[in-house]
Amino acid sequence: MDSLLRAWGSHGASREIYVDNAKVYHAGALKLACAELNIHLLHRPPRDPSPGGIIERIIETTQDQFESEIRASHTVTLDKLNHYFQAWLHASYHDTVHSSTSRPPNELFREQTRFRRHVNMPDVQKLFWMKVKRKVHDEFVDVQVDYQFFAMDVAYRGDRVMVHYDPFSRMDEVRVYSLDGQFLQVARRYERERGAHPQPTPQPSETPLDHEYLKLLEERHRQQTQDESQRGLDYHRAQNQAVWSLPQFAATFAKLLGRKGGVSGLSTEEMERLSQFHHRHPRITSSLLEEAFQTAEVKTIPVIVFHLQTLYVTRNERNP
Repeated sequence: MDSLLRAWGSHGASREIYVDNAKVYHAGALKLACAELNIHLLHRPPRDPSPGGIIERIIETTQDQFESEIRASHTVTLDKLNHYFQAWLHASYHDTVHSSTSRPPNELFREQTRFRRHVNMPDVQKLFWMKVKRKVHDEFVDVQVDYQFFAMDVAYRGDRVMVHYDPFSRMDEVRVYSLDGQFLQVARRYERERGAHPQPTPQPSETPLDHEYLKLLEERHRQQTQDESQRGLDYHRAQNQAVWSLPQFAATFAKLLGRKGGVSGLSTEEMERLSQFHHRHPRITSSLLEEAFQTAEVKTIPVIVFHLQTLYVTRNERNP
C-alpha cells in the first residue's frame, strides 16, 4: 500500500488496478480507496498463474541487474538500499531498450498524451489508517497502541475512545475521537516511565560500497531529478500542504464534529459562517484545524472558528 500511495501521488489515479487474488488484496481499505477514486479493481483469476508472468519477469530482471550489484557489495542500510534502487530504476531500467517494444520505457511513456486524474492524498491516505478502541488509563491518562503510549488530556481520564493512526508513519502521534465520531485531540507519543520526552533519532551507519556502478547511477539519477516528482511523493507531508476548497474544508469540519453525512450534516447558518471564514483564510491546513478543535473548550463552530482564527494569525506572525 505504501507503493500504491506513492504511485497515486506521482502519477494520479489510474482507470484500473490489477492485483493478485491473495486475501490482502481484498482488504476493505483498498476497495474503499478504489471506489472513492473511481478505479476498477481487478483480481487475477483463481488457479490461473499465467497473468503473473509479467511481474515475475520484472523480478527476474531486478535480481539479475540490481540485486547482483548489491550482493557483490558490503551490506547497506535499508534507506540506502531504497535510494540505490530508485537510482537504478530511473537512470538505468527506464532508459534501457525493452526487448518486447524495442524502445526504452521512458520514451514510450512520455510520448503518450494522458489526462492525469488528481488524487487528494490527505483524504486517500486516511482511508488506510487503522482504527482501534481504547480506554484512557485512569492513572497515567494515556492510551496504548502497538506497545507505545500516547499522552491524553486529563479531561478524558477513564473515557473510552477511538484511536486513528497511520500505520506507515513513525507513530509520533495519533488522532483520538469519541465513540460517536467527534474529534478530541492529537495525542503525542511519550515514555510513560520518563514523562513526555522527545524520542531520539537513530543515526544510520554509513557503509561504503565496493562497486562504483550504483554510485554512478545515483549521480545520474540526481541530475535527472531536480524535483521530487521523479522519486515519488512524500505523501506523509501532503496532509499539511493541501489547500482546501470550501466543500473540502466544510466536510472535514463536519467530520471532526462527528456529524453524519459530511457537508449535509451542517445547517445553512453553520455553512455561511464557515464560508465567510474560508473566504478570508483559504490556506487553512488540517493540522491547524485539529489544533483548534483540541484547544476549544466547547466543541461548537463559533468557539472552534475563534480558536482557528487565533492560531492562523499567530502562525502568520511567526512565518510572515
